[in-house]
Amino acid sequence: MNEKKSYSSLPDPEKINARTYIIATQIYYELYRSKQEYLELKQSIAKYLEIIKQLFRVANLPDNIHKHKNFDYKEVLKEITETRKGQLRRQFEQIVNNPSMFGEKIVQQVEDLLKKHFDKNSQKSQKKKYP
Repeated sequence: MNEKKSYSSLPDPEKINARTYIIATQIYYELYRSKQEYLELKQSIAKYLEIIKQLFRVANLPDNIHKHKNFDYKEVLKEITETRKGQLRRQFEQIVNNPSMFGEKIVQQVEDLLKKHFDKNSQKSQKKKYP
């Protein structure tokens, strides 16, 4: 039986950043679908927004979300500057802090990204030491 999921028990979507939904959708497609499917989905903004609403059980998305549809968190993580990378922290934390909305597997993926790219101890141990 198909049950409609309730919007009322979820976090207030007004407090979730537009990029957070974009990042979570990209990660969802990395985990469960394919990059090609994701790229095709982004060609139609209407379909893209509808999928985001369905995946994360959100009735209303931020008004500016269409401006961010081509945002790619992986490109930002490749950046050399820590300032640019640091802009992702807020969106990553919103995902981690809302597992009921984004799902455990997406949250786990983001926690791994936070450890890899933002945890100073983890970064130090990953760097090669040269004599």
